[in-house]
Amino acid sequence: LQLSLLELLSGKNELAERAALSEEILAGESGAEAAARAVELAELRTRLHDDAGTQRALELGHRRCQDNAELFQRLAATYSEHELWPELVELLTGEAARVDEADEAGPLLHQAARIQRDKLRDEAGAARSLRQAMESAPGDIETLRELTASLASSGDNAGARAAVTD
Repeated sequence: LQLSLLELLSGKNELAERAALSEEILAGESGAEAAARAVELAELRTRLHDDAGTQRALELGHRRCQDNAELFQRLAATYSEHELWPELVELLTGEAARVDEADEAGPLLHQAARIQRDKLRDEAGAARSLRQAMESAPGDIETLRELTASLASSGDNAGARAAVTD
């Protein structure tokens, strides 16, 4: 019934109603259907100049279909554009935990660490992200260098020494 009503709402004056109904439908979907609806809803919210609605659509879509790369990229870009650094860090570290390959997780964790260090001034948080990166790629010298620098900057000299000797 909702899908039929959604198709009837096609005029320019009905965009807000179409967006609200699409959001209700999206809340009950999953997988590829949810991803497609979320992208469509985000575009509709953008046309309505509704930044909060666009972000909400991308977040809901990402929760309903976490393995969709387009939703991940759009949500990451939205967080970055609006300087929502804690949300972006959470998205990146969550994605790193979700992916199977170390070569995928490492760059995500490095990006999270850079944001924590440079945007949030959180050296301890950066060190946590880099420790996770070290777990997925234990022999990575660059990660070790960044980890020890973050630990030392956060005042954890013992941790920096231990990272080198372990």
